[in-house]
Amino acid sequence: AVLYATASFVSLGSLLSYPSSQALLQRAGATALMRAVSRGILAGQAGNIVGAAIGGLCLAALSMTACLLVCAGFSLVAATLTSLVNDNDDLGARSHGAHGRDLAQGLSQTLANPHIRISGCALILAFASAHASNALLAAFTRFDLNLSSETYGFLAAMYSGGGVLGSVVLSALFNRTSEGLLIAVGTVFLAAATAGFSSAHTPIEALFWQGAIGLSFTIVRAGCDVTILKTVPTRMVGRVRSNIDAAIGVAAVAVYLLPTLLHGFAARDMFVGLSVAFACGSGLILWLQWRAAKADLPQPSGDSKVISPSPSCVRPRD
Repeated sequence: AVLYATASFVSLGSLLSYPSSQALLQRAGATALMRAVSRGILAGQAGNIVGAAIGGLCLAALSMTACLLVCAGFSLVAATLTSLVNDNDDLGARSHGAHGRDLAQGLSQTLANPHIRISGCALILAFASAHASNALLAAFTRFDLNLSSETYGFLAAMYSGGGVLGSVVLSALFNRTSEGLLIAVGTVFLAAATAGFSSAHTPIEALFWQGAIGLSFTIVRAGCDVTILKTVPTRMVGRVRSNIDAAIGVAAVAVYLLPTLLHGFAARDMFVGLSVAFACGSGLILWLQWRAAKADLPQPSGDSKVISPSPSCVRPRD
């Protein structure tokens, strides 16, 4: 019970901090959002790798309580660093009832804006793959690949390793790439990489495909984050992201329930099923993008007039 309560508090803190950090990123990186988002993801993935190493060392040398205290210390440092961001854009005093209206507007914008809907669906797919790695990778490594816990550590790190590679490439080479193209390519690549990982039988194959899944996750997330930050006003970023994060949380619960609901199925079979689900999801996203692009095309005016020829061009009658 203590472990579950601790995990709930850690998750709550993460959900509270992420939308706020996105709003800060929107202000600080307004002139080059793609580069700012890519570097932000790079820093986060590097932190995942370094944090996993520090966590392992702390667990070996100290205790779980000490690890959580170290985590809390880093969180305080992160909160202090936000004071370095120029936050002079005062949104003004909030009138009575404005928060309720903002919540309703955030939900309305999340559902009504086609670009936000596409980004939300793509983020659900991307984070579902990350949660699937957490839920199924250990069993896949031990029972399907018959590998040791040391190999599991390398496989888990390769997800972030692929994310670091994707962040570096996006930050250095593709600063002007369309966000919609990143979402389309990333979701298709995510389904293909998951299918490839489910077919892996050697450590090298598993490492390669796990890195590919992490790479596709970064591509999708970068495209979605840039789309949201370009589309949503700063005042509404937190509310829109909270709605999307809630949907991601529901998908995460479903993923973590898979081993219980599909008791008797191997982890490889579950990865195969997820690859099919991701393929269907990528198809849905491509269709939504096609519909959004079609709706954005200029419509012909219905009151156009027929232009009569000038008198000099009219042939005289015989």
